[in-house]
Amino acid sequence: MEGDDFYLDVLLYHTKLRCHVVVKMTEFQLKFAGKLNFYLNAEDAQIRYPNDNSSIGIFLCKTPNKLYFIIFLNSNWRFRQIKANS
Repeated sequence: MEGDDFYLDVLLYHTKLRCHVVVKMTEFQLKFAGKLNFYLNAEDAQIRYPNDNSSIGIFLCKTPNKLYFIIFLNSNWRFRQIKANS
């Protein structure tokens, strides 16, 4: 990571869950799930306070006809597809 810049699209803090929520948006490619996991690990290592819970990641992806989202919780991820309205 040294010397490289990596950018998130949105970084939020959930006050009730006491954790950061990382959001990344791009065109759909399932291999990008590993990239979000990288962002979460970097955020937990550099920004998270000791009393905070692990970060949550939301990865939004799109194709011309579909919207996908991948949610990361404690390095486990769930993949969902949402049909776009025509």
